Amino acid sequence: MNFPTQSHSQKMGRAGESRWADFVVNSLGCIYHKIDGSDDFGLDGHIELVDDGLVTGKLVAMQVKHGDSYFSHKTSLGYKYIAKDKYLNYYLNAPSAVFIVIMSGDFSEMLWVKFDIQNIFPYGKNSWWIEIPNTNNLLSNFKQHLFSVAGRAFDYSETINYFKTLNLSLNKADNLTIGISKKEVDTLDFTGVLSTFSHISKNVAFRNKFRSSCSVCFPQYTDDPRELYQIPEVVCWIRQTIELDIPWFYFLSMDSHSGIKIILLSCVIVESQKKIDNSMHVQIDNESLSEFLITAFLNLNTFTEKYGVNLEINKELSKKIAKFLVYGLS
Repeated sequence: MNFPTQSHSQKMGRAGESRWADFVVNSLGCIYHKIDGSDDFGLDGHIELVDDGLVTGKLVAMQVKHGDSYFSHKTSLGYKYIAKDKYLNYYLNAPSAVFIVIMSGDFSEMLWVKFDIQNIFPYGKNSWWIEIPNTNNLLSNFKQHLFSVAGRAFDYSETINYFKTLNLSLNKADNLTIGISKKEVDTLDFTGVLSTFSHISKNVAFRNKFRSSCSVCFPQYTDDPRELYQIPEVVCWIRQTIELDIPWFYFLSMDSHSGIKIILLSCVIVESQKKIDNSMHVQIDNESLSEFLITAFLNLNTFTEKYGVNLEINKELSKKIAKFLVYGLS
């Protein structure tokens, strides 16, 4: 009779796939995402962990083999699973843990092992093997180990609500003032300012909205008779932020009241100062000013390159910095 035929290997493959999918769904209570055969380069699928009915999004990668041939190389503690060297880089680059499962033809033996490069041995010229222990029974201890390796899912509700509220506030704000506490200055704590700039930098809308419009202040120093750039601990804190590439020159307004003047005067040598008509006029050492200018442009370039900011915006900001140095120091 002239009909298509099913080979023994095809039959075994389908039986193995069916048994494995049933095991994941009914024994583990999880979800199996099978990789289509045309896209199978060493992994058969992924298990998505379900914890007490909650689909966690956590995945582990699976290589599943069915057939008695996978039980033909015995060791003192189990069996050798043999594979080509080309799969090693593939497994090591996988974004999640990789598990290998072997099932005998009649499913009387179903064993597993977590792939670990430290546990492999060479086999022939271009192959390797890893031991799958007899004690690693799929029906007894696999689920516990699976969840242990993947880790329990976290409830990010507080984080979700925090960023929803924060982004809503930023979206409504016309400008942004960053207040630096005395404690942050005294302890050289940059966590807050780094977090703030990181957040608005990664969001394209905020990065554009707050460009050249932010300000920085040190509210707990308002009663100090000294100028901020005369307070050593403030100067130290500001200079450290420059070394950390905090993007003052992208976000701060070039208005002298925005705090940019304090950034500048903390990073240069002030030769003299005098008050004229309630305004403080300063004389700056030209060499230190030149060094600061180089640092400012480097800081700006580093930021704009990192986030792929348009070159025209970089040029516009560079002109603002140069203009401030000429007109904004009084």
